[in-house]
Amino acid sequence: MGDKVSLDVGGWAEETSGKPVKIDGTLEWLGKYEHMDRVAVITFGNNNRVILTPVLHQVTDPDIFQGLGINLAKQEIIVLKSRVHFWRGFVEDGLAKAVVVIDAPGLGPADVSTIPYKFGPRTLYPIDRNAKKLQ
Repeated sequence: MGDKVSLDVGGWAEETSGKPVKIDGTLEWLGKYEHMDRVAVITFGNNNRVILTPVLHQVTDPDIFQGLGINLAKQEIIVLKSRVHFWRGFVEDGLAKAVVVIDAPGLGPADVSTIPYKFGPRTLYPIDRNAKKLQ
């Protein structure tokens, strides 16, 4: 740990993922986590961290941070690449004081009304935001 690294991150899933971003940082943690043989935590910039996994991994609760040696109490902002999987573990459990949803391009938009549905009725919520929600 503590080695300097320079690597390209992201941009591999499909064309709407965009181009990889170059990160120059320091290897903070490297090892096995759950079913993944190699997970890395890279620090860069002003106290920023990125967790790199070899496969897609939905973060559903804060346990991953402790498992990778990251003290959540010392983090000012947490950014998760997740559509809704984080909600129960971060919002309903009271950890997140605020949530900002950013609908980035990709395989599954947060705003499902942007999907060009061919067979389903357009009058269903949340496809149609004006449709009445089921109680």
